[in-house]
Amino acid sequence: MHLDQSLVNAAIALLEKRFPDKEGIAAAMYTEDGDILTSVYFEPQWGSAMLCAEAGAVCEAEKSGKRIVATACVSRLVVIRLLLCLHPAASARSAFFIGAGT
Repeated sequence: MHLDQSLVNAAIALLEKRFPDKEGIAAAMYTEDGDILTSVYFEPQWGSAMLCAEAGAVCEAEKSGKRIVATACVSRLVVIRLLLCLHPAASARSAFFIGAGT
C-alpha cells in the first residue's frame, strides 16, 4: 500500500470536521488490510500531555493487531489559510518501523 489521494483526503476530511475554523493537525493511515484509521493531535490547555496527530491511529492499530503501511498528516495554518502535508512525528515513525501488530 502506498500514499495516495484517498489517504490525504481522509486526513483533510477529519481536519475540516474537527478543526473547521482553527489551526489543527490530522492524520490518516492505511493498515495492511486496506482500512483507514484517522486521528488528531491532542494539546491540553494545561499540562504537558500533548500527543502527536498519529498517536490515536497508531494505538487503534495496535489494539486491533493491525500493521500500518502508509500515513498522511495534514495541518492548517489559519493565519494564511494554508494546508500543509507533514512528515510523521518521531514516535509515529518508530511505530511504523516496529510495525503495529507484529
